[in-house]
This record gives sequence, structure tokens and C-alpha cells, in this order.
Amino acid sequence: MEMLNSILRITMIVLLFRAIFTIATSFALSKKMKQAQQNTTAVNQQLMELQKKQQAELLARLVHDDYCGKTIEKDKAYIIRSDNHLHYFCSWECRQNFIQEAG
Repeated sequence: MEMLNSILRITMIVLLFRAIFTIATSFALSKKMKQAQQNTTAVNQQLMELQKKQQAELLARLVHDDYCGKTIEKDKAYIIRSDNHLHYFCSWECRQNFIQEAG
């Protein structure tokens, strides 16, 4: 009977330590998960800011054709100046048509 009591005590001690270990690891895991979530949020914010910056840069490089309305890159556009205003065109034909209609 005493041997059975000793085995039960040892079993209870082992189970108690296992429960304490499980609780401690779950607290540590939840802390790491919170930290990872905060890091993910920070990275997502940085990505959003970078995307907004890239979109702004792209929009700064784009212009509308004053004749046909197409959106084109500013450095690929045909440009004329009229009354201190720049007019952008996607092609030589649009530029010529604009000049003929304005003239």
C-alpha cells in the first residue's frame, strides 16, 4: 500500500510539473505571437506607405494627352508650349491634329 502511495505521489508531482510547464510555455508562446502580430502590423504599415509613395511617383511621371485623353509617361510624350502652358501628346499625329484644330 505504501508503494502505491509513493507511485501516486510521484505521478501527481510529474503531472503538476507538466501542467506548470504547459502553462509557462503557453504564456511564452502567446507573448511571441503578440510580438509577431505587432511586427506584422508595422511591416504592413511600411508597405502601405511605400506603395503610396510609389503611386505618387508614378502619377507625377504620367500626363494626359491633350488631344485624345490617353495617359502617357511624361518623358515619352510629345510636348508643345502654347501660352506658357505645356501640352502633352501620345503621338505625333495627336500633336499635329491639336495644332491644326487650334490654328
